[in-house]
Amino acid sequence: MIYSAKLKKMDEIIEEFAYFSIENNDLYCFLDYCPMAIEVNKVYNVELDYFIVDKFILEEVNTDESVIIPFERIGDSAQYKITGRLDGNTFTAGNICFVDDALQLKYSYLDGRLITLTVWRLNISVISERI
Repeated sequence: MIYSAKLKKMDEIIEEFAYFSIENNDLYCFLDYCPMAIEVNKVYNVELDYFIVDKFILEEVNTDESVIIPFERIGDSAQYKITGRLDGNTFTAGNICFVDDALQLKYSYLDGRLITLTVWRLNISVISERI
């Protein structure tokens, strides 16, 4: 899916990382694809995906809490714990959807359930400036 994302800040140490605001979530993302110069405080059309190393790390969430935090950054790393609902090959965290056929194949028994998936990083592809 394509989302509107405001570039909040570039990482001061690692130039391939930046902070974006997407669907009311402030996210630290790896710039996977960016064919243009981007500027802080501008809004861009982007695609968001996650990157996993080796294997899925996930758990089913059993909670009565009415407020779920969809994206929880792990310390100062690029890793996130993403909490959302698995529906077929779509994993929805807040208002952000990820399509992942491998997740569906391995964990179809969790279909319709709330899960937390730990990812190595969030990848962002900047498609165009939003006009």
